[in-house]
Amino acid sequence: MAVALVPKPNVTSPLWEHFGFQPNEKGEPANLDEAVCKLCGKKIQVKRGNTSNLRSHLASYHPALEARLPPHTPSRAAAHVGASRQLGVGEAFARVAKYSIDSDRHKRLTDAVTRYLVEEMVPFATVEKPAFTSLLQKFDKQYELPGKTYFSETAVPKMYNTNHTADNIAEALRSALDEWSLDEKKLACITTDNGANITAASWLKRTDLARAQAELQIPQHGLIMDCPTRWGSKQKMVGRVLEQTPAIKRVLDDRRHQHLIPSWQDIAVLELVNAALKPAAEFTDLLSGESYVTVSSIKPVLKLLTEDVLKPSDEDTTLTSDIKQKMCSVLEEKYRPAALQKTLAKACLLDPRYRGNSFDDDTEETKCALIEEILDTEGGGSGASASAAAQQESSAQTAVPPAAKKKTLGDLLKSRTTTSATIPKRVRANTELTRYLLEDPIDSNADPLAWWRDNQGRFPLLSKIARKYMCICATSAPSERVFSAAGNIVTPLRSSLKPHKVNMLVFLARNKDMTQI
Repeated sequence: MAVALVPKPNVTSPLWEHFGFQPNEKGEPANLDEAVCKLCGKKIQVKRGNTSNLRSHLASYHPALEARLPPHTPSRAAAHVGASRQLGVGEAFARVAKYSIDSDRHKRLTDAVTRYLVEEMVPFATVEKPAFTSLLQKFDKQYELPGKTYFSETAVPKMYNTNHTADNIAEALRSALDEWSLDEKKLACITTDNGANITAASWLKRTDLARAQAELQIPQHGLIMDCPTRWGSKQKMVGRVLEQTPAIKRVLDDRRHQHLIPSWQDIAVLELVNAALKPAAEFTDLLSGESYVTVSSIKPVLKLLTEDVLKPSDEDTTLTSDIKQKMCSVLEEKYRPAALQKTLAKACLLDPRYRGNSFDDDTEETKCALIEEILDTEGGGSGASASAAAQQESSAQTAVPPAAKKKTLGDLLKSRTTTSATIPKRVRANTELTRYLLEDPIDSNADPLAWWRDNQGRFPLLSKIARKYMCICATSAPSERVFSAAGNIVTPLRSSLKPHKVNMLVFLARNKDMTQI
């Protein structure tokens, strides 16, 4: 059938390569308004030479062929006509149908995203961020972006295997060593420019580690580096090495790396260090949070660590006992300052989960300090501020004449109740604190902020002081996260950012859940 069709004369669009016309007796197109598909023989209306129906037909019935065609750029007149007409069923379906993963269009777009990840050195998780996926959808709604696992385990390794730049560098280094008669075993360090192709050589070892993990059927986890500013990172590093010891031994079991294989003595020392650090690491991880109250738990945690968890036992080895004693002495020295102790005691007493509860040796002193702070917060213990507020409210009410209305019993008794003597603020503060401490502590997993929100009517003075102390962070980890966010924003490629722009970007990044765009 394709042989019998005749092409349309004087056309430039590649679409016409797949369509023709029924010939007349002279061998010319019989009807220029009715094209015929060379692939399936279906007839398509093409009035006034418009090719939109042709592309719509290919997208609906031959999508793989349509994906290889260049993008459609309609003329100004065609765009105007297309904007005023209703889409056909086939064309509307073609605009929302997703590309097949085997189509050329999908492969080209995926390769472009892979190049972006590699060349711009951005994290693989970028492809799963809502803003990035929304951006791609704005460009092409038919493209479905693969997940980060595909790019990290398939797309990037495929791109690497097609280049082999790391293999070339490794071979060049070996040739240089041979040329200078240097023993590769004695090589301690090579200084590089940290280029991506140099770093790719270490990627081979990570691949070997993943292969060994699969063969040994152990968790496929990466190794962890110690970070001085991250609490508990040293214990996580040691614990991960112990977990991956069989795989590490298999990866290092070659001529050049056998001397790096940890011995049984090394493993024994790491196990003792991990046993001493792990209990404390669990507490420090919890105290490093920022979305819940932490400062009030410091005194209970310190008491538990020094008197139970880190207390040397008869079963401990000398090394483990020394580590525990050293950790206890460091903690005691860190929290020794008197001003810090007073702040922690107040926070612990104001937490309804503890209410001081034998964690403070100077409970009476802490209570007196809280009462004085309540009086200083609103000024004076004679109730002067309350009287001034009442007087201001009374003057405000007399300034505007109230509307005439029938008096109620409450109006008649109001004058007598307002003239009663006000209770001194010191007495009210002392009464609130006494009632608060007499109540039973709430569940240890309950939210103290929610409790104060629900009970601020019962304890109006204490609740204001509680809000002041409950917002303190127990560790510097939250502030470190802010600096990390700033470091991710102020990169060498964005070194021209002004300080106020950095402040805005850091604030938006750290408060994205509370901002609206």
